[in-house]
Amino acid sequence: MLSRLAILFSVCLLYSSCATIICGIHQPLKVSPNNDTVFVNGIVRQNQDSIVKIRRKVLKKKKVLIKSKNGDTTTYRRKFNEVSLLNFIIPPFWLIDLLTGSVVKYENQNK
Repeated sequence: MLSRLAILFSVCLLYSSCATIICGIHQPLKVSPNNDTVFVNGIVRQNQDSIVKIRRKVLKKKKVLIKSKNGDTTTYRRKFNEVSLLNFIIPPFWLIDLLTGSVVKYENQNK
Protein backbone atom coordinates (compact mmCIF):
# COMPACT_ATOMS: atom_id res chain seq x y z
CA MET A 1 0.00 0.00 0.00
CA LEU A 2 2.79 2.39 0.90
CA SER A 3 4.67 1.70 -2.33
CA ARG A 4 1.56 2.49 -4.38
CA LEU A 5 1.19 5.80 -2.61
CA ALA A 6 4.86 6.56 -3.23
CA ILE A 7 4.44 5.77 -6.93
CA LEU A 8 1.29 7.91 -7.16
CA PHE A 9 3.02 10.79 -5.38
CA SER A 10 6.07 10.60 -7.67
CA VAL A 11 3.88 10.49 -10.79
CA CYS A 12 2.02 13.57 -9.58
CA LEU A 13 5.29 15.40 -9.03
CA LEU A 14 6.65 14.36 -12.43
CA TYR A 15 3.61 15.72 -14.23
CA SER A 16 3.39 18.87 -12.15
CA SER A 17 3.34 22.05 -14.18
CA CYS A 18 3.47 19.85 -17.23
CA ALA A 19 3.34 22.58 -19.86
CA THR A 20 6.38 24.29 -18.37
CA ILE A 21 8.38 21.06 -18.41
CA ILE A 22 7.29 19.85 -21.85
CA CYS A 23 6.89 23.09 -23.82
CA GLY A 24 9.21 25.48 -22.00
CA ILE A 25 8.83 29.21 -21.49
CA HIS A 26 9.95 30.20 -25.00
CA GLN A 27 8.43 29.19 -28.30
CA PRO A 28 10.79 28.73 -31.24
CA LEU A 29 9.67 30.13 -34.60
CA LYS A 30 11.46 29.08 -37.78
CA VAL A 31 12.51 31.93 -40.03
CA SER A 32 14.91 32.52 -42.89
CA PRO A 33 17.58 34.87 -41.49
CA ASN A 34 18.37 36.44 -44.87
CA ASN A 35 14.81 36.91 -46.12
CA ASP A 36 12.57 37.37 -43.07
CA THR A 37 12.10 40.20 -40.60
CA VAL A 38 10.48 39.39 -37.27
CA PHE A 39 8.30 42.02 -35.56
CA VAL A 40 7.12 41.57 -31.96
CA ASN A 41 4.59 44.29 -31.03
CA GLY A 42 5.88 46.40 -33.90
CA ILE A 43 9.53 46.25 -32.80
CA VAL A 44 12.06 44.55 -35.06
CA ARG A 45 13.59 41.47 -33.45
CA GLN A 46 17.14 40.65 -34.50
CA ASN A 47 17.50 37.21 -36.04
CA GLN A 48 20.89 35.91 -37.08
CA ASP A 49 19.74 32.32 -36.63
CA SER A 50 17.04 30.37 -38.41
CA ILE A 51 15.08 30.08 -35.14
CA VAL A 52 13.73 33.01 -33.13
CA LYS A 53 12.59 32.33 -29.57
CA ILE A 54 9.51 34.24 -28.44
CA ARG A 55 8.87 34.41 -24.68
CA ARG A 56 5.39 33.28 -23.69
CA LYS A 57 3.47 35.72 -21.50
CA VAL A 58 -0.06 35.31 -20.18
CA LEU A 59 -0.85 38.87 -19.20
CA LYS A 60 0.86 40.66 -22.10
CA LYS A 61 -0.56 40.15 -25.55
CA LYS A 62 2.09 39.99 -28.21
CA LYS A 63 1.53 40.47 -31.89
CA VAL A 64 4.13 38.49 -33.80
CA LEU A 65 4.59 39.17 -37.52
CA ILE A 66 7.13 37.66 -39.88
CA LYS A 67 7.55 39.65 -43.08
CA SER A 68 9.44 38.21 -46.03
CA LYS A 69 11.28 40.20 -48.66
CA ASN A 70 8.92 38.76 -51.28
CA GLY A 71 5.94 40.39 -49.55
CA ASP A 72 4.49 37.44 -47.62
CA THR A 73 3.38 38.17 -44.07
CA THR A 74 2.86 35.49 -41.44
CA THR A 75 0.90 36.42 -38.32
CA TYR A 76 1.01 34.44 -35.09
CA ARG A 77 -1.74 34.71 -32.51
CA ARG A 78 -1.90 33.51 -28.93
CA LYS A 79 -3.84 30.33 -28.23
CA PHE A 80 -4.46 28.07 -25.22
CA ASN A 81 -1.80 25.37 -24.84
CA GLU A 82 -3.55 22.01 -24.52
CA VAL A 83 -0.55 20.44 -22.77
CA SER A 84 -1.39 22.42 -19.64
CA LEU A 85 -4.57 20.35 -19.28
CA LEU A 86 -2.35 17.63 -17.81
CA ASN A 87 -2.39 19.70 -14.61
CA PHE A 88 -5.79 18.29 -13.70
CA ILE A 89 -4.02 15.89 -11.32
CA ILE A 90 -2.91 18.66 -8.94
CA PRO A 91 -4.70 21.95 -9.69
CA PRO A 92 -2.28 24.21 -7.76
CA PHE A 93 0.35 23.46 -10.40
CA TRP A 94 -1.72 25.58 -12.81
CA LEU A 95 -0.18 28.53 -10.97
CA ILE A 96 3.32 27.53 -12.11
CA ASP A 97 2.20 27.31 -15.72
CA LEU A 98 0.40 30.65 -15.44
CA LEU A 99 3.46 32.39 -14.00
CA THR A 100 5.81 30.96 -16.63
CA GLY A 101 3.35 31.64 -19.47
CA SER A 102 3.24 28.03 -20.61
CA VAL A 103 -0.56 27.93 -20.74
CA VAL A 104 -0.39 29.85 -24.02
CA LYS A 105 1.31 29.18 -27.33
CA TYR A 106 1.61 31.05 -30.60
CA GLU A 107 -0.13 29.58 -33.61
CA ASN A 108 0.14 30.54 -37.25
CA GLN A 109 -3.01 32.51 -38.07
CA ASN A 110 -2.53 32.30 -41.85
CA LYS A 111 -2.93 28.52 -42.11
